[in-house]
Amino acid sequence: MSMRFVQVPKKYPFYYVPLVGISVGHTRLSIPPTVFALKPNGTGGGVIIDSGTPTTALADGAYGPLREELRRQLNGSLVSPPANSGMDLCMVVAHEKTVPSLVFHFSGGADMVLPPENYWVRLDNSTSCMVMHISNGMSVIGKFQLQNMHLLYDLAKDELSFQRADCSSL
Repeated sequence: MSMRFVQVPKKYPFYYVPLVGISVGHTRLSIPPTVFALKPNGTGGGVIIDSGTPTTALADGAYGPLREELRRQLNGSLVSPPANSGMDLCMVVAHEKTVPSLVFHFSGGADMVLPPENYWVRLDNSTSCMVMHISNGMSVIGKFQLQNMHLLYDLAKDELSFQRADCSSL
């Protein structure tokens, strides 16, 4: 899958990607396009892919609907996060198979499908938690969510390509 970078003034220090929506399982979340838009004055917003950032941080207007849809779909499976874990949504490990895939939809039809293991992690023998959090502006797709993914930044074409991969076989 490929997408064109968002065209921004050269003074902006990142390559922004055109995220336009998120799905949880078969449910497309109701997120206004402005949530992912770069603010015209350059003071924030937008979406980048950053392999140096540990986990994905989504702007509140995207994280809130994501959290609520996961709560709805996983209702009886959720448990309170362990104290001081910094996690928001957790479940009993025995219920991990109920976690749906998550899809980042980019303009041009590029869909990045994240299997549960790319956004949930086992904290101990009994608890598994979502490893995404809320950001205070810019959304960042981090390296935990990019596991087993090949990324190609083609700066001559102003394009980012990605595909699933089994990185354990490399």
